[in-house]
This record gives sequence, C-alpha cells and structure tokens, in this order.
Amino acid sequence: MESIKKNFLFFLKNCKSLKKTKFHKKLDKKHSRLNLKTKNLINEDLDNFLKNFRDSDLHDDLGCPPQITIKHIKIKGLFTALKDYLIRLSSKLYTGNYSESFFYDMDLIYKLGGKKLAEKNPVHLTPMCKTFFFKGKTSFNLRWIRYLYFSTRILKKKLLKSNSTWIDIGSYYGGLQSILKKEVPNCKIILVDFDYQLCKSYLFLKEIFPKTDHILPDQLTIKKINNISNGDIVYLPVEKFNLINLKKIDLITNFFSFGEMTKENFYGYYKKIQKDRPNHIYMSNRFISSPWFEKTYDTSINILNYLSNKFNLIYFDILPLHINLQSNIKVNGKIKKRAPSSNYFEIIMKKNEKK
Repeated sequence: MESIKKNFLFFLKNCKSLKKTKFHKKLDKKHSRLNLKTKNLINEDLDNFLKNFRDSDLHDDLGCPPQITIKHIKIKGLFTALKDYLIRLSSKLYTGNYSESFFYDMDLIYKLGGKKLAEKNPVHLTPMCKTFFFKGKTSFNLRWIRYLYFSTRILKKKLLKSNSTWIDIGSYYGGLQSILKKEVPNCKIILVDFDYQLCKSYLFLKEIFPKTDHILPDQLTIKKINNISNGDIVYLPVEKFNLINLKKIDLITNFFSFGEMTKENFYGYYKKIQKDRPNHIYMSNRFISSPWFEKTYDTSINILNYLSNKFNLIYFDILPLHINLQSNIKVNGKIKKRAPSSNYFEIIMKKNEKK
C-alpha cells in the first residue's frame, strides 16, 4: 500500500487536473457520473480510492462465482475468505446464470488457444486484486477473462510486434496492457482515457513494470507525444488525443467504450483515427448502442458507424464473451432477468493502401 500511495502522489504532481471535477467536454451520463464520483472520492477519501482503485462500487473487476480454497485462506485470511465466500454464495448476482456464463467464458480462453497466456498471468497475483477464482494453474475474474481474450486475439492475429506503436482508447486500470507488455516488451503503448482512469492505470502498471519509462499527462508535450521510445508507456488524457501526429501507428484498439459515447465524442475520435490511418484497428462494441425499446446509452451509434472505406475488413464476428449472461433489467416497468438488449461485435480492420 505504501508504494501505491507514493506512486499516486507522483502521478498527482504530474497531472494537476486530477482533483478538478469539471470536464471540458459534454459527456454521456455514465461517464459524467463516474467522473464526478471518482473525483469526489479522491478529494474526500483518498485511502478508500487507493485501496479499491480497480474494484470499487463505481467500477469493478466484474466479480467471480463463490469459491473458497486453501489458496483463498492463505491470501485473504480465514475470516475474510469465508466472509467473501458466504456473501457471494447468498447473492443471486454471482450464482446461477452468472456462474454458468463465467465458466463458459473461461473455457473460451482455452478454446481460443490462450491457456498458456492465462497460466502466465493469474489474476490473484496482480496489484490490489480482491476477486479471483482458481482453475488449474491460474486464476480469473470476469474482467480479467476479457483482458485474456483480447490479448490472445491480438497475439494470434499478430497485430503487435516488438517495436510496434499501440494506442488503446479506454484502458481502465491497464490490465490488458500488463498482459501484452510481457509478450511484446518493446512495444510503445499509449493509453488514452480520463485522468482518473489514467491514474488507476499508472498505479497498476507501475507496480508491475517499475523500471519502464512511464510518461505522465503533464510531462507530455507535442514533441514528446510523437517521439516516444521503445517500451515506453504514455498516459494521454482524452483532451490531448488530437495532439497525436505519429508517422506510424500499428494498432488502435477500443473495447466497449466507443458505444457508450455521445455521437459527437465518438466521431471526434473516429475521424482522427481515419486520418491517422493505423495499420490495424481492433474494436468490440455493441451492434446497437441504444435500441429503441431500451435506451441503454445516450447515443444512437450502431455497427454501421464503425465501417470506413479507408480500411479493409479482415475479421468480423459476434464477440462470444458473456453471451449467456443475463442481467436484471427493467422491462415494461418491471425488473426481469434477461440477456442484454444488444450483442457485441468483434471487428479487425486493416489499412486500405489504395485510399
């Protein structure tokens, strides 16, 4: 915990905006709420924020089914391990359909060819992890399954090489980056997110890669952004995204957050991406962000908005994660358990050299 607090203070020194609650753009409801509540937590209860930066009431690791083993007891202590187990066991949220979906998603990682990657990256050994389920030689939680899935796909498709430049828009606490940096250590990584999310990424990644050059928001100049070295991790606030002017970008990724944005903010990113012409784009978002019968997000974005003649489609399918997962959703004024209103697509596009 001491190193986490020390790293936070260093980040704060190099990101003056972190404690400011006002944001320069009009955000969707979800991210306006997250921005305000997280900033208030940082200002009013810093210890709480630091202890729970990756797994809080505001934004979490998405849980795991109830389980208690000798490993849980050794890591958490008997009282905490038993308490966590009983809470999950008695909760309808983490049993039944949730458990079935979780086990299906775990098996998907192995089916995709990610078993070795999963065994190299057990989630319970990552910084400040509170939620984990053991299987064989490794451990998972639901968000970590996502990170393993996308990491495996990126490696299998060879979208990153040793000296690649990778921009990820919406990185949360950097779990995806932690897995892939071990596989391609010299890759240049640019994380694009809100300052409080970049802070979480820094707290997480600095613990795992203490010797890496971590370039923080207030350290960034136009020259620095566009002249990063192999192996660097850059923490780029969303308001500085348009300062990127790199000669070569190998991969741009976005998982889930484009489909949650207002259309104005989405096109702010997407027009810039088309102008920058990365070698590959890899995305997963909802086919329809906000169906007419359930206005899930403050936007009308759908699959058609992601297509561009500047890129050739090389992979397209339904994202197989969470397809069996049901949630409590209000239908005609009543709470019902059913699948999400829209599936997620998975798409990889390659730069069209003719355009």
